[in-house]
Amino acid sequence: MLIKCPKCETIYQIGDDVISKSGLKMHCQKCDEVFKAYQQDALKLPEEEALEKQNVAKMFEKVIPAASDLFAPQGSPKVRVMHVTQYKNTINYFLVLMLLALMAALLYALRFDVVRYAPVMEKFYQKWGIESVYNGTALEISNIDVSELTQDNVSKIKISGIIKNPSKYAMNVPPLKIVIYDTSGQKLLDTTHYLAQKRAGAYYQFGFEAIMTNPTPKQKNIKINFANDE
Repeated sequence: MLIKCPKCETIYQIGDDVISKSGLKMHCQKCDEVFKAYQQDALKLPEEEALEKQNVAKMFEKVIPAASDLFAPQGSPKVRVMHVTQYKNTINYFLVLMLLALMAALLYALRFDVVRYAPVMEKFYQKWGIESVYNGTALEISNIDVSELTQDNVSKIKISGIIKNPSKYAMNVPPLKIVIYDTSGQKLLDTTHYLAQKRAGAYYQFGFEAIMTNPTPKQKNIKINFANDE
């Protein structure tokens, strides 16, 4: 029979009748380990293990005819099991895709609120070309004052006022569209004035001023709006 050292796993071959029921004290010549060997510690030869598996398979075949499939070599699983596994994997992939699609839809639908509470997310939306900050849709122009002045011997018009954001969301500030008409309604001047303030925070207001050449010394009407408004 074959006995293996429990420390260095060196295998020794000894006679079957050398080990008694009470065991045999052995000394490993390789690692100097002293241990006690018993008959039940004997290693089984490959052909002995194969014979035992065949006997176990035959025993199960008497109870369950199909039990021999349990002892089939690895790498050849039942076709039915393979199909079930693939079916479960497909369902898992589908659920993951559905979850990702739902998250993407929520991030898009709530993008203005997401940027409101996490401004750093604006760069994420910009990377994908998604607008996440309102573009002056709720800004208000008030306290408009118009005065005429002479600057460098040129008659000019100075227009000033206040732009207010009454919304809880930050907004991009679009340029101002200033149109001047005479009293008969004929357009004298149509210009776009770009402001230094590009972003208005929630409930924020700021003043603006625009100076342009006076198209005529006569009485006139002035209309001020944002350039992106209809």
